[in-house]
Amino acid sequence: MNNEFLPVLVAIIAAILGGLGGFAALLKVQSDNASGVSEGARAVSDGAKTVVDMMSERLDHDEQRLDSLEDYVSRFDAWADRLIDTLDRVIALLPEALRAQHAEDSEDIKLTRPKRRNKAL
Repeated sequence: MNNEFLPVLVAIIAAILGGLGGFAALLKVQSDNASGVSEGARAVSDGAKTVVDMMSERLDHDEQRLDSLEDYVSRFDAWADRLIDTLDRVIALLPEALRAQHAEDSEDIKLTRPKRRNKAL
């Protein structure tokens, strides 16, 4: 009788050990998947941080360029104002016969000059 139950006992022990081994393997796979997802999320996060840092640097550089351009336009406007003022003063010194002809040119220049935009924009 002892020999009759031995194969069944060995089969039961093997089934229990196999079940425990399968359960342990399932837990390991879940752990590996979780760490894989975690590593993937970390990689995406690092990539996003790199892109944000690059765009921040680019925006800072572009703001500096825009400030420089605004300064240049402001100086160019002041120069144009002085040039038109000088033109008006020179026209005023011309004899009457030439003054009317050049006054029209001066007015044409003033009318065709690009309009200034409000600095508050």
